[in-house]
Amino acid sequence: MPNDRRPPAPQDRAPDGGSRPLPTDADRRQLERHGISEEQLQSQLDRLGRPPRRTPLARPCTPGDGVVRLTPTDHAPLLARWHEAAAAGRLAKLVPASGAASRMFRDLRLRAGDRPPGDRGRLERLAAEDDPGAAAVLRLLAELSRLPFAGLLAAAAERAGLDYRRLVADGAYVPLLELLLEPRGLGYGQAPKALVAFHRYRAEVRTAFAEHLAESPPYLSDGSATSRITFTVAGPQRAAFEAARSAALAAAGDGACLEIELSVQSPATDTVALDDDGRLLREDDGRLVLRPSGHGALLGNLEALDGDLVLVQNVDNVAERSRHAEIALWRRLLTGHLLRLESRLADCRRRLAAAPRDNGAVEAAFDALGRWLALEPPPALAGAPPAERAGWALDRLDRPLRVCGVVPSAGREPGGGPFWVTEPAGGASGQIVEPPEVDPDDAGQQTIWRSSTHFNPVNMVLAPRGPQQRRRPLAAYVDLDRHLQVRRFHRGRELLTLERPGLWNGSMAGWNTAFVEVPGSTFNPVKTVFDLLRPGHQPAAG
Repeated sequence: MPNDRRPPAPQDRAPDGGSRPLPTDADRRQLERHGISEEQLQSQLDRLGRPPRRTPLARPCTPGDGVVRLTPTDHAPLLARWHEAAAAGRLAKLVPASGAASRMFRDLRLRAGDRPPGDRGRLERLAAEDDPGAAAVLRLLAELSRLPFAGLLAAAAERAGLDYRRLVADGAYVPLLELLLEPRGLGYGQAPKALVAFHRYRAEVRTAFAEHLAESPPYLSDGSATSRITFTVAGPQRAAFEAARSAALAAAGDGACLEIELSVQSPATDTVALDDDGRLLREDDGRLVLRPSGHGALLGNLEALDGDLVLVQNVDNVAERSRHAEIALWRRLLTGHLLRLESRLADCRRRLAAAPRDNGAVEAAFDALGRWLALEPPPALAGAPPAERAGWALDRLDRPLRVCGVVPSAGREPGGGPFWVTEPAGGASGQIVEPPEVDPDDAGQQTIWRSSTHFNPVNMVLAPRGPQQRRRPLAAYVDLDRHLQVRRFHRGRELLTLERPGLWNGSMAGWNTAFVEVPGSTFNPVKTVFDLLRPGHQPAAG
């Protein structure tokens, strides 16, 4: 067995009997090559050694209390602001796209006892016993013709010398799953989700990647400027994305004003992991296992983008083309709302900076921050001297700004959502909070969580830069205590590892934030393969 040849594990416990793992000199050299400093390592070990701090919820953000509802009279002035920025080429888009499609297909797996071509009767018996995997495979067989990759699967079968129609008619699920998931077929079991077929039109099948390229130009440009889209990708995936980019640009032709960038997450943001005994997890050859640390690691990718206004969208939240016009309208409105806020806050900042002892300027700044942002100042400032109040307001006015579209929950599981979070110094700020951040044993906190009215679809417009396009150090606005400890598996071994504060959660905790309600029809996520059967991903009638 492979483990029989594994070298003895290095001593990685502190000699004083402490609980923190002790890295070896070889570990330090490996980490140095990876770009991880000794200080970063010790910070990771410290965070793995103690429970993460829970995020203290004060109340949910609701319409009129942290969530803005735009009115029809808002549309024309906001669209005018968007148009001016789009014509000036100020807009860019960031799509985190390094996630694998494996979770989409996790219930479609072969199980012990499955033999080619597959026993449909056995599947039906298992499904009757509430086996979710068996039920998923049966649904795949029934719905396959409606899924966008059906034609691609048929072509893969033909290349393999198999009769696709006969396989489907006979319920031969073993070869069908192998063709769908394994590299000899479509390889969707290991592919990036961005490169999975999401939509099928009469003459075209589009991946999520291709659909983003089709959807984005109407809200990134007025037609005269270049549409700039950046996809973050994992290093091993880059070649596949390069091929997809080349194909997209070739199809668009020389006249297309489209710029597609691929941005790789820095390996220096990776993290160590611990095994069940609290030791540093290692490969069979003794090297440390290093793992990506979640989308919070993309903060540097965001900071490096060209364009001072950045729209952020999840790779799987992209609808079929009949919905693009509505989505473009709301992305334009969100951008216009951010530009309006940016202008108002800049006016307050200029007035206050010119007269920090002017009580009227101080009061105007506090009024602006409370009226236009999800922000409540610390109560102690109410009686503080004007200079102290002015200092606090000037600091808050000179922060990165974001507008987050939020969708009414409408009875659905909210996932992450907008909440008022109690600040350490008092007061509260609007934050996007995820379920693992909330104390599961605190009944009061759970009551607040369940009272949420909106959730976060990751539909954001960001202004990360300062005046005169000054690049801000975005790491300065991260709440480092909002990291997560997560359980994962590596080569069959369970591990404990870290995820950095989420890109739109703890990594933007210090930003100025406004929440705007957007229609639920603009949110069309794909978490499982069967989400592709929902209206937002099926061809529109006619």
